[in-house]
Amino acid sequence: MKEERSRLILWALVVCSLIAALLMAWQPVNRELENTALALANKRIIERANTYKQEWLLRGRPASLEFDGKVLTFSASGWVFPREGENVDCSMLLNWLYPDEKILNSLPDIHGENVGAGYICYFDFYDNQTIKIILKNNRFSSFVISSA
Repeated sequence: MKEERSRLILWALVVCSLIAALLMAWQPVNRELENTALALANKRIIERANTYKQEWLLRGRPASLEFDGKVLTFSASGWVFPREGENVDCSMLLNWLYPDEKILNSLPDIHGENVGAGYICYFDFYDNQTIKIILKNNRFSSFVISSA
């Protein structure tokens, strides 16, 4: 009886140790997963923006064009520029450049601002992870900001 109880206690300690090790390793793995997912989404955003610009050039530089069932509007330099009146519509920009909108089942908090003849849009995912898209001085850029 004592021997069985000792074995049970030993196995319980082994299982608890394994669970504790798994929980300690989970946080860095989860953080790396989020970083990788954001980097991949950012690459897709840049790729889609370049595809739209190529199509804009091929079709003779129109102010707007239909592509994939969406009517896209452009800046004078050929980068997508979704307008709501005279302001940028960052929600629409995300829909155009990253139609999935979610990253690992997380929807972003979206905010932005006009900058001269361009814009800056912020897509905040998770705690300290942001995709920042800028159209400024006829240059388009997108990158991930991690403030962790």
